Amino acid sequence: MAANEVICPICKTKAQPLDKIGDADGFECATHERFRVVGSVFATDLRDAPREKWEAALKKAKERQPGEWAPTITTYYFD
Repeated sequence: MAANEVICPICKTKAQPLDKIGDADGFECATHERFRVVGSVFATDLRDAPREKWEAALKKAKERQPGEWAPTITTYYFD
């Protein structure tokens, strides 16, 4: 994997990193487009949540942040 590639936490495929904002890591995935994930998600068991829960969290982030260039997934968006 090239130095500028990361793994999408949702589908586990190669992604491009986005600039970090605060404690949120950014990803640009061919499947899930652009999004960010706050550090507290990765610091908990949520990082191992099934893909369906990740996709639901991304959907909530997009709904609650309409028009955002890269919506941010927080722990609150996981059921």
